[in-house]
Amino acid sequence: MELCEVFLIAIIFSLGIVVIVTDFQIGIIKNKALLVAASAGLIVNLIYIVFFARDYFVIYLLNCMAVSLIAVLLYVFHFWAAGDSKLMIILAFLIPARYYENSLLLI
Repeated sequence: MELCEVFLIAIIFSLGIVVIVTDFQIGIIKNKALLVAASAGLIVNLIYIVFFARDYFVIYLLNCMAVSLIAVLLYVFHFWAAGDSKLMIILAFLIPARYYENSLLLI
């Protein structure tokens, strides 16, 4: 379980470094970087949730949907660009589900 979580966090850090560099150099967040991170995260998340974190699946989905809605609304109301919204959605997707263990919804 911890190994999957380490991989997910490593993907977050790697994506963060790539996004920081490209955003400062050319002013955009590249879709390719987001796609690579999402693809790697999908593989790790499938293994992680199916085998280790089934109990947290519902709260994980609720969080991903809430973050996605907020990200899209921030884009729609022109608070930030589409790349920022996509990044926020991918980052929410990459957060390990067990990290929601202390959520108020589980009480």
